[in-house]
Amino acid sequence: MGSRSKKGRRGTAEKGSRGDGKGGGAVPQVESRDNFIPTDHERRVLLELIQSPQESLESIANELKITLAALTIYLATDDAASLFARADLAHARHARSAADTVQPTARARPAPWLRLASCRRGRITGTRTGATESRLFGKPRQIGTDRRFTMSLRRIVAVVCGVTSLLLVSMQALASEPPAGASELNLKAMESLRKGEWEIARRVAKDAAAASKPDSVDWAEAMLLLATAELRSGDRVAASATWKQLEPALAGVQADHWLHREARGLRTQILGDAPPAPPSPPGRSIPKEGEARTTTDLGVTLWSIRYANSQHDWKEAARLTAEALERNDLDDAASRCDVLLHRYAALRHLEDPGASAVSQQFDEKANDLPASSTLPLQMALLRESLGDKAGGPALPSAYVPPADDRWTVVKPESVGADPAKIREHVEYNRITGADAVLVLRRGKIVSEWYSPLYREPVLTMSSVKSINGLLAGLLVGEGRLRLDDPVSKYVPEWREGLAAHATVRHVLTMTAGLPKRRDMGVAASGESGMNAFVRQLRPEWEPGTRWAYSNEGAQLMSPILEAAAGEPLTRYAQRALFEPMGLRRTQLRTDGVGNAITYADAATTLREFAAFGQLVLDDGRVGDRRLLASEWMQAMTTPTSQRAGYGMMWWLYEKPRIVAMEGYLNTSCWVFPELEVVVVRVQSTPYLHARENFDARRMFEMMERAMRN
Repeated sequence: MGSRSKKGRRGTAEKGSRGDGKGGGAVPQVESRDNFIPTDHERRVLLELIQSPQESLESIANELKITLAALTIYLATDDAASLFARADLAHARHARSAADTVQPTARARPAPWLRLASCRRGRITGTRTGATESRLFGKPRQIGTDRRFTMSLRRIVAVVCGVTSLLLVSMQALASEPPAGASELNLKAMESLRKGEWEIARRVAKDAAAASKPDSVDWAEAMLLLATAELRSGDRVAASATWKQLEPALAGVQADHWLHREARGLRTQILGDAPPAPPSPPGRSIPKEGEARTTTDLGVTLWSIRYANSQHDWKEAARLTAEALERNDLDDAASRCDVLLHRYAALRHLEDPGASAVSQQFDEKANDLPASSTLPLQMALLRESLGDKAGGPALPSAYVPPADDRWTVVKPESVGADPAKIREHVEYNRITGADAVLVLRRGKIVSEWYSPLYREPVLTMSSVKSINGLLAGLLVGEGRLRLDDPVSKYVPEWREGLAAHATVRHVLTMTAGLPKRRDMGVAASGESGMNAFVRQLRPEWEPGTRWAYSNEGAQLMSPILEAAAGEPLTRYAQRALFEPMGLRRTQLRTDGVGNAITYADAATTLREFAAFGQLVLDDGRVGDRRLLASEWMQAMTTPTSQRAGYGMMWWLYEKPRIVAMEGYLNTSCWVFPELEVVVVRVQSTPYLHARENFDARRMFEMMERAMRN
């Protein structure tokens, strides 16, 4: 085909022999998205975007805008300019976000939106036979002939069809998730205010107000945020109107609530000329003049400092640490050294000469730290990562695990693993902040690395949730528990309303109707204990209709399993699971009143953590003994209908097939059945010396390359 026809300009073209976008033949018809099957590369890129838990429907929609904008350029439609205006906005926002979260030295692939947006560089201006360069999915191509232009056009059309098809699927999946609550939207609005994104803050605050009950605390918070954003953006008239709606509602807010102090300051700002400061999160208060050293909770200040550095907001971290060092309650050595550590990191990244003095202050104060403190080691590793090795203690020798009779350590090549690729995997975990990492192949240790910061016991973070699935399987096998039993059989408080419809299966698959909470939830359950807290909760929608990741749902398994076992769950887990697995140092932790904690933080070691993965890899067997029924292992790792990537508290992946226990900071255990591999990674806290953010899918690719046969 030598040139585009009018029919082609409307988005269709002559029928061809192939629709994979790889070239050859004429341009296919694209009258329906069902006629197109994306290439493996395109599908992987698009599914990465859609399946990522960090991505929202809004960002997926932005990808479609970008790609459609690129298509309008190639088809020369009249509305290209308006589409590009929206696409450029999305592109700039995502590019800025990527720049804020990716280390400059990281050699990661371009984000999906950048790979899709890059096709705009191939815009044809003038003749189509010139040597115009185009980049499609980051791959350079020369469009030197009409035929090559046609091939590029076909690929763009194919990509749009693929994005549209997958977008519809993702919209259906996201529609099953509960909508963002007002509290979550308020937090997003606060974050936008802190970043100076006034228009985004206005939009999000309006959404939060619409999602709130009028005159409620959430509504008042949203209106205060809206008025602040309006005033910051220079719209004093709108801010004044919003204030008039907000002021009467404050009478119904508790007198000591942070809203009152913020509101007084906002009212002054609206009536005056100076813009207001961004509001503090709930639980914090803006101190009055002269009170800066005492009125803000120290724990919140330290959290804010860590958060700023984790987001690479070095200027904000420098400001917060400077303020913190002026506090009169920053008197213990650990807190002061923590602040100095973070201040040194911020100033070094800002290339501020004051970093040297901060480093010296840290070394002087570190003499007062207890011997068990890891802060000097963290500073030493930070200096090493920044190329500044002066001062501080020398790094200690690596941890050496005690000998045991369970594991055999072998050379990688003896079990078909590539030693160089295994070393690459260890290095990747080191620079991403891991405390330790271990790789098993066919039940033998082929790689084991420990950071100087590794300490035992290791806390499993949220990976303990997967142990619930194993304990439930044991009780089902003993006839003490059935998946379709109502929760009320074990938790009488769940006998009425929607709670009466919930089953054990619903709780195990995160479909019991409990939402993902944005507050502390079960972690702040108080003196009555965690089980009492979850017993009084109720589903917010019909059980079995939606999937939502819920710490409270995982903790609800504690009273369920304990009632079924007929003994304290900690004792049952030890007797029925940990001891038969040969685990001597693994145990469920308890809250202040003795309840087994089943949503986070079992205590274990790196090697014993790996044993859970090996149990799954061996289909429920420990050596020659069957511990869990094969039927249960299959059921536990089968996706629920409401979430393709989740079974009974185990995470599931495809291509490659992986079954996983996953926790905060990628403290996780991944099982690769087809590779006969188990990988365990642990990390106890976010570290300033980490040079990259850990990407599990990059690790998956490393394992596939490392296992040769």
